[in-house]
Amino acid sequence: MPRDQVVTFAADAARRVVDVIAADTGHYGPEAAEWRAALDQTVRAAERFAAGMPVTRFALDLAAETARCVAAALTRLTQERGPGPHREQGELAAAAAAFAADAARASTDRRAATCAMQAARAAAAARGEDEPGA
Repeated sequence: MPRDQVVTFAADAARRVVDVIAADTGHYGPEAAEWRAALDQTVRAAERFAAGMPVTRFALDLAAETARCVAAALTRLTQERGPGPHREQGELAAAAAAFAADAARASTDRRAATCAMQAARAAAAARGEDEPGA
């Protein structure tokens, strides 16, 4: 499968769960909305890559690390305030977004496919499904 299609698959999976991170705004406050915006930007970077738009390696690196930073921020606030009702789904949404960016910046097609499947699995788990596409 061509790299652009692999990344589209990963980005689509992540796009479907980006909003779940904002579900705990009542528990975590306005930061949850900021986390959602950050994940949206991560997925957009992967979508731009998949669409053939110019995206630098640095932009993809930054996008992937931004999603991981969201997960770290969620963990930090969970330690301070206790877990919100959608904490696990939020962590999985952040993972799906990070893996979508990882698929775009992968050094080989095989690595891109692996990252895309990880994105799909994380997104499926965030939706409460056993397997991608279930």
